[in-house]
Amino acid sequence: MQAAAETEASQFELLANRTAENYARMRTNGVNIAEPVPAAVIAALKRAAAAPIATWKAKVPVEAAAIVDWAIQQ
Repeated sequence: MQAAAETEASQFELLANRTAENYARMRTNGVNIAEPVPAAVIAALKRAAAAPIATWKAKVPVEAAAIVDWAIQQ
C-alpha cells in the first residue's frame, strides 16, 4: 500500500508539471486557455462521453465499471 501511495503521488506530481509545461507552450504559441474550464464545455464533454462510456461499461467486469463510476463522481 505504501508503494502504491508513493506511485500515485509521483504520477499526480508528474501530471501537474506536464500540464503546466503544456499550457506554457500553448500560451507561447498563442493559444488562449480558459481556466477554469467553462461549465458549458464540461457539460458538452459529459454528454458526448455518455454513450461510449455506457457501451464500454457493458463489456467490462463490474469492478472496472465501478472505477469509472467513481472517477465520474470526482
